[in-house]
Amino acid sequence: VPHKKEWTYISKDGTRIPVELTVTSYHDEAGAVAGFMGMARDLREEKARQAQWEQERALLVALAELPEGPRLALW
Repeated sequence: VPHKKEWTYISKDGTRIPVELTVTSYHDEAGAVAGFMGMARDLREEKARQAQWEQERALLVALAELPEGPRLALW
């Protein structure tokens, strides 16, 4: 059964990289654990999109809470 968890990798230059690490065990013919395989997925773009979405949502909430009166068209 694969196990997924978010981790932070650190590159040689010190850059922190958020990743989703999936680790799966593999077994020999007798069914004993023979080793593990891991795969990391870079989450930087996903995190940036999420931050942008949260910022836009906060702006829309703030606009919705403005008192009645002339409104700025957003589209």
